[in-house]
Amino acid sequence: ALTRTRAAGAPVLPAARRHLLPVVLLGLPVALLTARFALSDAAARGPAEHDPLLGLVGGLLGLSTPLVAYSRFEVWPAHVLALVLLGLAVGAWRRRPWGPDRQALALTGLAVTAWYLLSPERYGPQYGFLNDRLSLFPPLLLLLWAAGPPPRPAVRRGVVVAVLGCALAAGLLRVPQERRYQAEVAELMSITPAVPRGSTLLKLQLWRDPPEHGHLRNHYRDALRHEMGRVAVVTGGVDVGHYEAVLDYFPARFRKGDDPRHAVDPTGQGLWSVPPRVDVRTDVVDVVVVLGRRRASPRQLRLAAPQLAQLEAGYRRVAVSARTGLAEVWVRRSSAGRPAG
Repeated sequence: ALTRTRAAGAPVLPAARRHLLPVVLLGLPVALLTARFALSDAAARGPAEHDPLLGLVGGLLGLSTPLVAYSRFEVWPAHVLALVLLGLAVGAWRRRPWGPDRQALALTGLAVTAWYLLSPERYGPQYGFLNDRLSLFPPLLLLLWAAGPPPRPAVRRGVVVAVLGCALAAGLLRVPQERRYQAEVAELMSITPAVPRGSTLLKLQLWRDPPEHGHLRNHYRDALRHEMGRVAVVTGGVDVGHYEAVLDYFPARFRKGDDPRHAVDPTGQGLWSVPPRVDVRTDVVDVVVVLGRRRASPRQLRLAAPQLAQLEAGYRRVAVSARTGLAEVWVRRSSAGRPAG
């Protein structure tokens, strides 16, 4: 808008007040919060962990970082889509002059690309997947920039067919993993009748679900990671491991004087581990749900031996999920007589 105003010989100040000032005011709270976070104690927010620069560049150029989710086979439709986007960009580059809208998109695209490359991947255990999230913006802005001058009808049809084909291929490649996740979530939820209503629940996950076809970027992707919150909702209970309740950027939190997580995880880091490094010798936890005992490796079972011994001493197993034995329900012996929901 400012470029058009200057080209037309109109006063720049009214245009800036009309078009630029609202954007600055809207972005001011975000800028202030970002500055406060950047100036905070590094020990409080956690150390910054950066991914290798070459990996970030390659993941963005091939679109594997923003688009690949479960399977390594998904890189092929992602690469095809990257080539389509590159072809559109080359064609758009040759069609000049660039108007003010395309100039603004180009500058914004360069800015977010630099932001993606310079940002750390993680700030401790609480702030993660930053590169993955930022990687969505450069291709979207490039697509908007390339769409400024419409290509020929034949090119448009080819682009539509290629993009829809890539989306369909990526979706089909994810179906087996989604079906497996669906079955595992259903199996976990099948144990809810054995959970006494109003219980304080703790998940003891002994294994981490690996992605299909090898390790991918997001090794925390696990359909069961936060499903205990759903069990708590169905049974009217409280999930001790509900991560939103212990992080200060979520609206609902445990009260400081009545935080059940502190009783089992005084360091605040034990529940992030698989298997968890927690203490279940407490009257706070009514029910412990053990996940993946039959799938855990011998090493994982050795690491979980102290927690399993505490479980045997203070709890009684009342149910095991039928399909694969994925989930076990253990009720504290002093709570064993409570009615099940």
